[in-house]
Amino acid sequence: MRLDRALSIGVARPLLRLKRQNRPAAIPILMYHAIRRDLCDRHPYYETNTSPERFTAQMKYLSENGYETIDLDDIAGVRGQAFSHSKKVVITFDDGYRDFYTEALPVLSRYKFKAVVYVVSGFPGKTSTHRDSVRYMTWHDLREIQRHGMAIGSHTASHCQLLKTSESSMYRELVDSKQTIENELGIQVRSFAYPFAFPEHQTEFVNTLRSLLERSGYVNGVCTSIGTVGASSDLLCLPRLPINSYDDNRLLEAKLNGAYNWVHVPQLVYKRAMMRSHESRPSNALPVSSMTGHTKSRDNEWGPGIKDAE
Repeated sequence: MRLDRALSIGVARPLLRLKRQNRPAAIPILMYHAIRRDLCDRHPYYETNTSPERFTAQMKYLSENGYETIDLDDIAGVRGQAFSHSKKVVITFDDGYRDFYTEALPVLSRYKFKAVVYVVSGFPGKTSTHRDSVRYMTWHDLREIQRHGMAIGSHTASHCQLLKTSESSMYRELVDSKQTIENELGIQVRSFAYPFAFPEHQTEFVNTLRSLLERSGYVNGVCTSIGTVGASSDLLCLPRLPINSYDDNRLLEAKLNGAYNWVHVPQLVYKRAMMRSHESRPSNALPVSSMTGHTKSRDNEWGPGIKDAE
């Protein structure tokens, strides 16, 4: 039983249809990572991979249902507007995996869709690099996807946990990544994607991050908080919707129309509870991963759910 799916399709979607009259449309930003068939052995909620077949089906659904892809630069001008003729969607990919070039790009081109690819600037090279058995795009690949209309954004210089770094280190991650991509590709990098779980509940950190993003020259940014973009959304910390192999057309439609936004509430509650638990734990206590028998793992990205693929 998948509770998030059942409540989104069976409860939230019907309620939204009743309330939607004369309301401005919200803009969904879809978040993808890898386009590959390998799936994790955990609950579908935690999956970050999307099979090539499912990705093709999802893009076909968007095309057949009148969706138009827009750039993040367009978000500021269309937030809160009512869309009467076409539906707007932003498609994003994190990390810069080479399967974007081999699997996603041909499909996006077929449907004349654009996407934003967020690159860890320290990963690309002249030849495709492997990290944790995963291949990343080369600078040549990135130039090629640019020529096909894809935008390139920053995903830090090293994919580090910004929350655990000093302010000066965080600034260098933002600036160095931006400058490296701009120098290699000859473009202006305007957008940033926050890696790992976004600590929206830590106001001081978020304010610092926003200040450093503005200082570094970023105009907009996305994070891992779940939701669609509305008139009041923060342009530097825009919410997104996680998409993976388990998103069939019914669940995809629910996410696109805001019926998955309720998941942000338990996500935020979980983050706050984990912060309180960490603050109350004695300094000599074992980390949660040790107490539960888990080995070193990636940080959870979505609170009680999806984690980031490094």
